[in-house]
Amino acid sequence: MQKLALGLLIWGCFALKFPELLVLGFALCPLVLLASHVKGVSEPFVWVSLSIVYWAISGLLSGGIYLPDLGSTTYWAGEGRAFVSYVPLLCMLGWRMGPHMVPWAMRNLLLVALAGFCMAALWMLTKVEFLSGGSVGMFFGLQTSHTGAGMFWSTVCVLVIVYGFETKSKMYQVAGFMALLPMLGTASREALLGMAVAIGLWIVFKKGVRKYQVAGIVAVAFTGLMLFAGQTFIDRISLLMNPSGMSKIFTQTINSAGKAEGSSVEHDESGLYNIAMRFLLWKDALGKWTDSPVCGIGFGRFNDNVHRYSGIHHLCEFATDGKNNYQSEIETSTGDVITSTGNAHNTYFQTLAELGLPGLILLVGLWRSFWRRLGWVIRTSNRVLETGVGLSLQDTIFLRNYAAFAVALRAAIVSTAFGALVGDALMAPSSMLLMLPMLAVSEALRDRLRDTVAGAAAAADKATADVNGLLPVAKA
Repeated sequence: MQKLALGLLIWGCFALKFPELLVLGFALCPLVLLASHVKGVSEPFVWVSLSIVYWAISGLLSGGIYLPDLGSTTYWAGEGRAFVSYVPLLCMLGWRMGPHMVPWAMRNLLLVALAGFCMAALWMLTKVEFLSGGSVGMFFGLQTSHTGAGMFWSTVCVLVIVYGFETKSKMYQVAGFMALLPMLGTASREALLGMAVAIGLWIVFKKGVRKYQVAGIVAVAFTGLMLFAGQTFIDRISLLMNPSGMSKIFTQTINSAGKAEGSSVEHDESGLYNIAMRFLLWKDALGKWTDSPVCGIGFGRFNDNVHRYSGIHHLCEFATDGKNNYQSEIETSTGDVITSTGNAHNTYFQTLAELGLPGLILLVGLWRSFWRRLGWVIRTSNRVLETGVGLSLQDTIFLRNYAAFAVALRAAIVSTAFGALVGDALMAPSSMLLMLPMLAVSEALRDRLRDTVAGAAAAADKATADVNGLLPVAKA
């Protein structure tokens, strides 16, 4: 049942246009927990529990969560996406899994990468409408937005490529590069930023001369696939190389007064309209945070038309009055005028605006906990592998796969964290429903790693004792 639930989450995330797969996966998650012996409360479980409870309390107190709306799919496609992303993790952190789950999960990602490549190739040849979306016809695949699709494929790329090189598997390496094609087709700058930083830092910190070979292979593969990415992606990336335009936007943002909503953004020939709007949204989010740094304006209130605040200004005040807007229903702009803030296009700024410093501390604390625990897995596995004493072939394979899996997950965390600087990556199901189940697999295998280490240590002690017992005979 574990494999079925995990598979439904992975493939349901791949095919968000068909949410029935995710619904089935969600339903199975608690059933798997009930059917197995709960292994106890882990550190990430505490962090994610506190975060979800804090979001719920903040939303209910401020009116950002309106109870009658909880039965509507509109809410879960908009403001409720954060709960959709993280709630399954609560169940999965209590699962028990065997060592086979790492290669099984990665084989699913390999198949996802191959399926994405085929879809992207078909779309580039035919521009079939079912796989397209956005105002300029970008590749959506089976996702519901180009940024969501971008971060999904960025996460797949990073996980499969890094795992492939760490395990020296040519099959995974090729599949990871193939997944670059659908990512480039989405024309998501958020996804490109996250992937480039993650792969770049992984190569920089990789030991040995071989990292230069890896860097060359990655660079050649990326450059080659860029030729097939389409003009839309190339144009969007080239805008970031316009220093005078970026400087102008920055200056205009600093000098602008008031909120983003109602502000006008000039559609000029530079094509930097989208970036200019993001700068205004970031300033708007930070402005809302400074109005209420302790508790924020309330979970789910960022894109609402708010008319009255309650509390102490510049300390703690909720946006308790106003019309609830849901992200799937609003138009961000009309012509040159920003009509709704939608979201901040920066997870950290939006978290500060809605939840204040405690909300950001809880969110960063959860991911820092995962990062530290993955580091322990990597260090422990490699230390035992270096000695090699007392390890069976099965244990050796497990440790190598587990260490590679942990390195790939760390790279994916970097990708998501940097993507969240210009998007909603840390609160979006399209990236979280892929990342968090994989992290849950890693968490579930920590006990197996401890048992393997203990078994290897016991075998090493026995071997030492046997040798010491033979020494007097040898001397005689």
